[in-house]
Amino acid sequence: ELWTDADIEEFVGDEFPGLQNLMNSYASGVMRADAFRLLLLKRLGGLYVDLDFVKLAPLDWLPASFGCAAQGEGVLCNAFLWAPFPEDPFLDGIEESLLARAGRADPVHATGPKLLTAHATRGRPFTCIPTPWLYPVAWDDQERIRQIRTMSEEELRQNFPEAKAVHIWRNTWGGGSPSCWR
Repeated sequence: ELWTDADIEEFVGDEFPGLQNLMNSYASGVMRADAFRLLLLKRLGGLYVDLDFVKLAPLDWLPASFGCAAQGEGVLCNAFLWAPFPEDPFLDGIEESLLARAGRADPVHATGPKLLTAHATRGRPFTCIPTPWLYPVAWDDQERIRQIRTMSEEELRQNFPEAKAVHIWRNTWGGGSPSCWR
């Protein structure tokens, strides 16, 4: 099932009516998609994974609490998020965290990794998934990213034996509306 812009707007209106103006104020679709994934996980729980991941292992390793991994330098990445149940304590206050960054134009700070990292530093319980399990190649290592994008699953397993999945950093932020699968 595909979450369209209209579906997202309806979900936020029903579940988080106080955030409708904020969602409508975002300058880009990626900001709405970033905020939506957090709100969806808060309300329903589950696993959110960007489409530019390659799964290399079964998901039986997921932690018993909210889980995400640092993408480097201690910044938590919002491309792979695990909320094992609805209303996970990690997401308590996510609405306030989003509102506190209203008006920021940069998705990384307003709704993305820097928001997630700041939210986590407020003592929220979560499991930091080992970085090599999801992000064995850094987001800014363009040469290595070009290499991994051409690798088969078997080659990825051979090159990254610790990895459970590999983010191949497609950077799909270009224009258009956010659409999310559910």
